[in-house]
Amino acid sequence: MPPMQGFGRVIFISSMSAYEGTRQLYGQAKLACERTANSLGGVSTRLGLVYGPGWGGMAGALRKLTNLPITPLIGARSHQFTVHEADMAAAMVRIAVSDMHLPEPVGLANPEPVPFRRLMKEIAASQGRTLHAVAVPWQLVSGLLKAAEALHVPLPFRSDSILGLVHPAQEVPGVALLKQLGIEFRNFSLGGDRPSSGTLRRYS
Repeated sequence: MPPMQGFGRVIFISSMSAYEGTRQLYGQAKLACERTANSLGGVSTRLGLVYGPGWGGMAGALRKLTNLPITPLIGARSHQFTVHEADMAAAMVRIAVSDMHLPEPVGLANPEPVPFRRLMKEIAASQGRTLHAVAVPWQLVSGLLKAAEALHVPLPFRSDSILGLVHPAQEVPGVALLKQLGIEFRNFSLGGDRPSSGTLRRYS
């Protein structure tokens, strides 16, 4: 179906949690929305773990975990695909102004998987901290979160989010197509985001 009349390119912001076979409800919902966007002639962009000075979303929640005296490592042997917030924004603009046909979802993330333990170590280091962590069975954490949710306890994580950490996508889709648009993403590093005075900037 061609793009909706009266609009430019329609971009649906999806997630790397959206992949065929995902067990995560969030990922399944994003997949359903991608199909709708495609039927309207839109482009679906799957964001990786967005990091940078803004520290929002899942990255912000993981950052809070590294402030604990002992950080529980959920999915210690897993990985995440990451994207710096500046690269993500630049890619969105490039896709919006392009007329390249993108019939399948494209992933906005560096295609090199970042081991979860390394990810947490760097987040801690960006705050001037050394990570002290212990691996925790994700099923235990998920069960505790579900119990807290039933009691309406406010939490930084949802139980469904745990599945996104322990069962991530295995690859970033559309890497070759984005390279044709001149879109590439920096390797994961928080060296440039480390604070000089013990604090990190936040965007409102």
